[in-house]
Amino acid sequence: MRKRFTVFFVFILLMFSNNFSFAHSPIEQMTPKAGEVLEKAPKQIDLWFEDPVELSKGSITVSNEQNELVSVGKPETDPKDKRHASMTLLQDLPPGKYSVIIDVFSIDGHQVKENYQFNVKKTTLTQEEQLKRFKLEKSNPEDGNILLSSPEVIDLWFTDNTQVTAFGLFDDLGKTVSTANPVQDSTNKKHYTINLKKQLHKGTYSAHWYATVGDFEKNGIFYFAIQEYTPIQGSNGISKDSLFSHVGFLQFAHWFTFTGVFSLAGGLLFQLFMAKGTGDALRWRKFSYLFYGVSLLGLIIELIVFRLKTIHVPFQDFVSYQFVWVSIIQIITLSVGFWVPKITMRVSTLVFTVLLWAISGHSSMPSYGGISSMVLDAFHLLAVTVWLGGLLAMILMLPRENSIDWLRKVGGTYSKWALASILIIVITGVWMTSNYVPTYSIESFIASNWGKLIVIKIVLFIVILFIGVLQRNYLKNLTTSVLHILRQLKIEVCIGVILLIIASVLIDLSPKEAEQGIYPSSITAKGVRVAVGITPLKIGKNDMVIRFENQPEFKNVRVKLTMPPDSIIENNLFSLGNGEYRLTGNLLHAAGIVQSQIIAETSMGEEIIFPFEIRVPGVMVES
Repeated sequence: MRKRFTVFFVFILLMFSNNFSFAHSPIEQMTPKAGEVLEKAPKQIDLWFEDPVELSKGSITVSNEQNELVSVGKPETDPKDKRHASMTLLQDLPPGKYSVIIDVFSIDGHQVKENYQFNVKKTTLTQEEQLKRFKLEKSNPEDGNILLSSPEVIDLWFTDNTQVTAFGLFDDLGKTVSTANPVQDSTNKKHYTINLKKQLHKGTYSAHWYATVGDFEKNGIFYFAIQEYTPIQGSNGISKDSLFSHVGFLQFAHWFTFTGVFSLAGGLLFQLFMAKGTGDALRWRKFSYLFYGVSLLGLIIELIVFRLKTIHVPFQDFVSYQFVWVSIIQIITLSVGFWVPKITMRVSTLVFTVLLWAISGHSSMPSYGGISSMVLDAFHLLAVTVWLGGLLAMILMLPRENSIDWLRKVGGTYSKWALASILIIVITGVWMTSNYVPTYSIESFIASNWGKLIVIKIVLFIVILFIGVLQRNYLKNLTTSVLHILRQLKIEVCIGVILLIIASVLIDLSPKEAEQGIYPSSITAKGVRVAVGITPLKIGKNDMVIRFENQPEFKNVRVKLTMPPDSIIENNLFSLGNGEYRLTGNLLHAAGIVQSQIIAETSMGEEIIFPFEIRVPGVMVES
């Protein structure tokens, strides 16, 4: 059985591919913004994270161009919103470039490392600062314009004198269109002309430019169409990584802890409510020392790994992290629950140890459901305790004498508890999954390691449910031999061990890797309703569709896609009539959250802003 389990587990690991992609930061917003050039020095740093975070004295630091630390106060979270962190600057910043270095932990123990730069304006702008202000002011054809016929030339006007180093024109199939080299206007060095060598066929085109300011280079894209809008074709995919990259000492520590605590708590519940003082209690007590040692070792390793990851954090701040003090309390309650003599006290204390996981895992995160998910997780954990701990206890406590009668009586009672527990595990598991990943596609779900492991869990639980039904029938007809039922119990234990291994890895994987959606799907501002759709909603070439209701045609509509810390894409949309606007191209280039604004300009010059959040599925790799 051990060899079969090893082969099966290795097979599971080999199922997953290794495909890395750059991604967005879990920081949704910052003030000052990345790359911002400020007229005057800021008084504080404000950061808004995707999830609540734990802070210590050195979690956020600021340094100047000489890598000297700026005097700052202690970072603090907003009591009303733990996703918002702020830090006061204790000195006035002279003109120059500054770096904000972020090293925080979410409340479930995931590390967030990031850095970005901002500038305090100098009297004379440096070349780098000029580059940040530099952009394509206008073009002919205009961005988002549909022409009746092919132009003979393309014109570019920039905000400053520049040197265009490269220009490329591509059709909707991604093929290069032959053009002449950009020619600078002798009377206006901000203006360039590119002659076309042939007539353009109908469809959408993307124009890519590269220009320099001093020693620096900047690039951009604008789009236009001939006669009709057509989506730009290209490949799409979902970024992945290998499951092996998520397996280490911490995951083995989780496994030790789960195995030991579930076994101890579930075994005592079995003795108290199912065996009721019968069976080989002495043999169970001997094995309970092993379970206690394994779980204690796992919790200690978890704390050591956490401390090594936060070695720069002061100890008093370290122990204040939620994922740390929960583990410390578990060590205390585990020891109390193991050593106190009264069984009811031991049971309640060990069950409390199990329930503490509900406030330190994914379910504790507001973005994953908060209180409702924590309640579901608590029932899920209790059901696992009853099923797995009871299963081990029944095997270990089987008496040598009158084993058939004992197994028929006690096993029959356990089978009812176990069947109910497995149903609770499945129901709460599916419910929590819908909380964690409210919108997804089959592809995005299966592409994520988290989704793959969830599917395997479901399949294994179906197998366990089938075995449980068979066991109930065997127990009813049990006469002279217990070998067959014991063999099935051991198979169920092996499946349970695999499930705990999966759970040990799942706890450190992000469910958001499977999420795919646009939030909200529609929004109303100033009496105008707009809906946004993106096809396909994954990394690569995309087609964005914007539909307005209750509003005549706008003068201009553009979209701004912001991907912290420093990626901003802004383009005009193609107007297709009847309130429909579109944009095509490589709009979503990495996994994570993209903050989107649809900016509609009325005929009176008023701007109406519609904010959306786009969740691109895939792995978010640290930058």
